[in-house]
Amino acid sequence: MEQRVPLLINDDKEVAASRRQNTKESVEASLPWRSCLPRVCVAAMGSFLVGYHTGVLNAALPFVARDLDLVEDAFAQGWVVSISLVGGLLGSMGSGTIADNLGRRRAAQLSTIPLIVGGCFSAVGRSTNLMLLGRLLVGVGLGIGDSTTTVYVSEISPAQLRGNFGAMCQISGCLGLLGSYVVGLPVATINGWWRLCFWLSLVPAAILLLGFECCPESPRWLFKQSRWDEAEIAMEKLWGTTNFKADFADLGQGEKTETATYADLCNKEIVKVILKGAAIFVFQQFAGINAIVYFSSTIFRNAGVASSLAASVCVGFVNLVVSCITTYLIDRWGRKTLLMWSFLGMSLGMAIQSCAVLLPIANNAKSYVLLFGTLFYMLMFAIGAGPVPMALLPEMFPNLIRAKAMAICLSVLWITSGLIGMLYLPILELYGDLFLFTFFAIVRLSGMIFVRICIVEMRGRSLEEIEDSLFPDDQKPATPKRMGMLVSGGGYGMKSIASHKAKERPFNTGSPLQLPFIDLLPQQPPPDRKSYKDYLPNIYTSSASILLLSSHPLCCFALL
Repeated sequence: MEQRVPLLINDDKEVAASRRQNTKESVEASLPWRSCLPRVCVAAMGSFLVGYHTGVLNAALPFVARDLDLVEDAFAQGWVVSISLVGGLLGSMGSGTIADNLGRRRAAQLSTIPLIVGGCFSAVGRSTNLMLLGRLLVGVGLGIGDSTTTVYVSEISPAQLRGNFGAMCQISGCLGLLGSYVVGLPVATINGWWRLCFWLSLVPAAILLLGFECCPESPRWLFKQSRWDEAEIAMEKLWGTTNFKADFADLGQGEKTETATYADLCNKEIVKVILKGAAIFVFQQFAGINAIVYFSSTIFRNAGVASSLAASVCVGFVNLVVSCITTYLIDRWGRKTLLMWSFLGMSLGMAIQSCAVLLPIANNAKSYVLLFGTLFYMLMFAIGAGPVPMALLPEMFPNLIRAKAMAICLSVLWITSGLIGMLYLPILELYGDLFLFTFFAIVRLSGMIFVRICIVEMRGRSLEEIEDSLFPDDQKPATPKRMGMLVSGGGYGMKSIASHKAKERPFNTGSPLQLPFIDLLPQQPPPDRKSYKDYLPNIYTSSASILLLSSHPLCCFALL
């Protein structure tokens, strides 16, 4: 009888083992989102809080005004709504310095202190002054937390999924907005229910505070602080051992181990980019989105809609569903395309609302047309103008100045949002709906033209590649340390730093990469880019996960 030959001899076993290892590494390389997703979910609580506090007074404002004796004072009601935006401005102005000095993680945790204290003051307040103080403190926390968590998400996300993860923050904000609408449903039937709405805001703030204890610090911030060992550990936790070498080399091309001051932002090219980022927020806010968010119940009630609060819930639901779809589209169609179509569609939505006000049609028909125009407006907002700016802006700035530049742009956001919150009701009473809807439509068309001319596409590129394309070496911030490198001929970036650190300490022998530190420099070509089709299963999974995890935030700890 013929003896069977074993399928695997020793050499074949080694080949098979090598193949299994390569397959394992390939799977790990293609699924970097698994380790990042729980951290993104925790950071997304910052956006959840922004959405929740933005909409918490939508239905409750008339009852808050009744309890605080502000029924006849529209200007005071506007202050109750918008003073949180003043606090947001103050918080965002200091967020860059706080995030650069304490780190992204600790800055986000620090933001929860005014959020918790301010939420308590708002819930127990029986005077206008205490309510205003509580809303102001909440705004400070939102200003610090929103900027810091956005930067954190952009810095820990893989390049091919950074747009998706950035859009997930918008989804979390939509969930917070929708949650505030749903929580406010009993406000008309249960006396004092609006106080419970403020108490509930403490839950996501506590999740943000405790959840960040399980998250690593941003490796880009650690690298900038010359904390090499901690940066290595953080990168391996976030991106896996297989992705570590390429990511570390890519990081070395663009990261600088120094901290910029606000004076460094006066560089001509950086000023241009900051102005572009701020302009995106101006177009976003002056197109009326916060007027819809803050006062949709008032708009529907004035138009004769039978259940104005239920209509507002429909608006929030549309915003949420379409934002989930955008997480798939943002890295497939690109940021610029989504922004342009979004601005154009929102102009059409405002035109529909203007027609509903202008045309002599029956009240019932007018209500339906106005509701349709508002829903279409929100749909187009959620496609691009909602999620894209917060995903786009961190990509536009070098790591050296990212936190401070984001702080400036978000300060503009809070200023414009505050102006809309304070002035909408007085202008509505003075000029009427038609004037406001027409103005918002014109702003949207202007925003589309601006995006078409001034914004470049950034999908599928690492933060370092984007920095190199936007800022050539001779146009980057000229800090004293960098000038010393250039004069000494040491170069700008990783090589001179690495040579110094290699002499200063041996490479961490406990690392899985048994390579000298200098071998991690960008002499090797970057990894091949994959088609979006390779990431479709990951995108579907991550979109569903963020929807589930944001709806039930405590589930985040199951993945952590």
